[in-house]
Amino acid sequence: MRRNRLPFLLVLLSLLSTPSFSQGFHDLNWLRRADYTIESADKEVGQIITAMAIMAGYNQTGTRLLLTLIKATDRATTLKVVVSEQKRKKFVAPDPWSDPKPNEQESQKIADQIKAAFSS
Repeated sequence: MRRNRLPFLLVLLSLLSTPSFSQGFHDLNWLRRADYTIESADKEVGQIITAMAIMAGYNQTGTRLLLTLIKATDRATTLKVVVSEQKRKKFVAPDPWSDPKPNEQESQKIADQIKAAFSS
């Protein structure tokens, strides 16, 4: 099974300033509170990927959230947010997923939610 990943260059959609890298990585508990399922999280790489949420039906849309934390200094971390969408048609056997495409509006919406969570 082929796993689609966003090309790294598409990740530069939303930038936020967060606390230290370690604290920023652990403070992203709002993902669980917002009903996201974390598929993978790697502190060494600084990346969190949620499981794909699939809107059922004949034309399916799968949405996934990619968060990348980049250590700028000891007290500052940059957080890049990307919401990617993939599409497929579901016949008797589902077609393969399309290549992931970033959704800039949803990415900005999630970035604003994260910013509000860190500022409170």
